[in-house]
Amino acid sequence: MRHRPQHAAPAAHPVRRTLARIAAAVGFVLVVFALIGALTLYARHCLRQRGLGAVDAPVLAATPAWGDEFARTGRFEAHIAFTDFAVPDDGETTMAVTWDDAWFDADRTVYNPELAAAGAVIATLAYAESGYYQAGNTCLPYMELGLSALGFTDVSTASYRYRSEVIDEALSLVTQEADGAAYGIAEKRMVGADGTLRDLMVVSVRGSYGSEWLSNLAVDSDDDHPGYREAAAEVARALAPRVKRAHQEGRSVELLLVGHSRGGAIANLVAAGALDELAGLEGTRALIGLAAGDGVRAYTYASPATTVSADAADARYASIFNIANPADIMTHLPLEAWGYVRYGVDVALPSVTSADFATRHAAMEEAFAEVMGAPSPYNPEDELLIADLTADISGAVRSLDDLMTPAGVATVVSTVAMRVNPWEILYAHYPSVYIAWLESLAA
Repeated sequence: MRHRPQHAAPAAHPVRRTLARIAAAVGFVLVVFALIGALTLYARHCLRQRGLGAVDAPVLAATPAWGDEFARTGRFEAHIAFTDFAVPDDGETTMAVTWDDAWFDADRTVYNPELAAAGAVIATLAYAESGYYQAGNTCLPYMELGLSALGFTDVSTASYRYRSEVIDEALSLVTQEADGAAYGIAEKRMVGADGTLRDLMVVSVRGSYGSEWLSNLAVDSDDDHPGYREAAAEVARALAPRVKRAHQEGRSVELLLVGHSRGGAIANLVAAGALDELAGLEGTRALIGLAAGDGVRAYTYASPATTVSADAADARYASIFNIANPADIMTHLPLEAWGYVRYGVDVALPSVTSADFATRHAAMEEAFAEVMGAPSPYNPEDELLIADLTADISGAVRSLDDLMTPAGVATVVSTVAMRVNPWEILYAHYPSVYIAWLESLAA
């Protein structure tokens, strides 16, 4: 009688069982982490709903704004601290900023290089303020301190409370609130050249931060950039009660809106809406409540394009100045070939192709080193690379409709990836580069 041979179980079986157990364990761990993450976000959402769990706004010693004498009036120099990526060590530096209340008696539609230089520093305070609102951080409230040094009072940075922590940035993706923005608002009461009282209200809007970066990609072909509209409407609503109070107390209002990068784009839309309101063209934007006798100025820095509106260059927007470094790729996006522009007047910083660029750039580098304590990191020659790059992209992707296709996205991504060093190209976008250029040009 023949017996069927007995074979040992294949050696692979224990291996497969081990791998299956590892996969199950990994899956279990992932599920646990997902649950913990979801519960953490839910708990944070509940705290936000109740106004809890965030750093409270700073309280500074009161600065007299009205009485026997003004606080910081006329023309003066103030030393203002801020932070920037280009500054070594802890990233903090201090610079002397010239301020003059008489600027606001001058023609709003005439570009003021001194105001542009001061506004660049105020715009940078919007980034620096973020550190104060991170739990356990010992950062200074740069916005409050800086604006107080310029004579402003009633400084509000409450919008930072749930827009500065990592967990809040993650939660904003879930709650679809990534189109918001943090900003500071302050007031300064002044006497006009005609002897009338008025309130100067300054708004400084922070640029892209955390999940807010995604809003830059939300382009379409319908009027204003949708990634900036919601934040602009929020700023307008925050200004409205301040404007109403000033009017009720018999004072006119002068608005100064500043911002860098995405903050500049938001300031651009707020200013455009305010000027439309003064012109009686209210449209669908949030109303600020401006009236005859009020005025609007905006100085934006490194702002992306904000609109496809055909009348963006209309004369009523002539008090909006958009300062752009030709070597800064962000100022070219979304492309003009796709119909995107900015409201108001574009003011280009010196071009590498101009005859006197070497002299101007040397002065800029000197100002940069003096203020930032380090050499300027950006390469002006990037301007030529960007010109070629944008020409190639606009030639291959001719419209926003083309961009919205898989082929359009692939073309843009591949063209940029093959020709651009993402770290080097962003140096020209730094707030410190704009500050140094404008400081040297205003000197």
